[in-house]
Amino acid sequence: MNTMKKCVLLILCAVVLLTSSCTLWPSDNEKTPSFTPYPRPEGEVMTKEYSAEDIKAIIDKVNMYFIENIGAQTNNWDDAVYHSGNIRAFMATGNIDYYKYTYEYAKKHEWKVNDGQYTTNGDDYCISQVYIDLYRLAPDDEKLKDTIKNADFNANKRTAYAWVDLLYMASSVFSDLSAIKNDPKYADDAFRAYKVAKNIMWDEDDSLWYRDANFVFKSGKPQAITPDGKKVYWSRGNGWAFAALAKTLESLDKNHEAYEVYMSDFKAMAKSLKERQRKDGIWNANLDDPNHFGGIESSGTALFMYGYALGIRKGWLDYDEYFETLKKAYDGLVEHCINEEGRLLYVQPGSNSPQIWLDYENEEKRRIATRQFAVGIFIMGASELMMMCEDYFPPEIDISGIE
Repeated sequence: MNTMKKCVLLILCAVVLLTSSCTLWPSDNEKTPSFTPYPRPEGEVMTKEYSAEDIKAIIDKVNMYFIENIGAQTNNWDDAVYHSGNIRAFMATGNIDYYKYTYEYAKKHEWKVNDGQYTTNGDDYCISQVYIDLYRLAPDDEKLKDTIKNADFNANKRTAYAWVDLLYMASSVFSDLSAIKNDPKYADDAFRAYKVAKNIMWDEDDSLWYRDANFVFKSGKPQAITPDGKKVYWSRGNGWAFAALAKTLESLDKNHEAYEVYMSDFKAMAKSLKERQRKDGIWNANLDDPNHFGGIESSGTALFMYGYALGIRKGWLDYDEYFETLKKAYDGLVEHCINEEGRLLYVQPGSNSPQIWLDYENEEKRRIATRQFAVGIFIMGASELMMMCEDYFPPEIDISGIE
């Protein structure tokens, strides 16, 4: 780590987010990043629809408002999701304030997962995503010591996704560690857990997820059926799954048995979600019933935006087929869900379904509701779109004076 303190890290950060092969990630005993910086890898999808500077201005507006007025300091999943998005936004924009904010956050928590206690709850080890990306920027074994310890504990057939949110909180942690450690055991156990969850929560007819077993339509449970007799496909829950698949595929070895399954499910979801997007670019809280707590909800839409942006940029999703869906999502969020100050609006508070929505009936309270996790996802998704712009140039980054 001493050499890292002396050297200027020049990282063209699109590559950090770009790779889908474990050979490009640093191993745990390397002291310098092993990926090669270059601006436009062959085959990367580009667009002229937006200016990178215009998108960056929106990212800065939303993120600086959040940092200056709200903040995220706990090791809970919601703050961890924010920081995992913030560090990705730093990689794309080069805004050093973003890096400082998340680096100090990690130091505050001493690079610990769940305060150093073993946990099988993905919500409690979501913070591992933050540590992993900070490690990639400046490898140091201490940064991942606790993350690996807890992952080793889970990889012994303890990984479990009892509700769909956990796919996002946990899945990419295991694919990332398998890449970094060159050890498939993490991805193996995550795939085992994924198959169990999919068998319970995945609807084969619609290629969408139920939040958990209590919302499976065929169960006949009251919470699983809307007043109009339709299914309950929670937007944010499906957003967690869609984003999880995208983020996991980014680092998963293409030769791993899970890769084709994840890719197939990701593409199936992309098709299904496209069919359910509203004209204004937003998705309703219930993807199958606009009368069931309908209206603007930004967190699910932000998650879908991220999944589409990464999927299109990587070439997993066809540009001609899906870019308009992505464009409508981004435009809809910017037009309807960001105020003049930069506050992200219309975020459904903590919940497990469309119908659990604090202050839904109060239009003004519903409008101004915001949450840190939604901000993190939005800036991460917008960063993916920005990196797709033809006029985007990856920033040169110097963190030598901070590490």
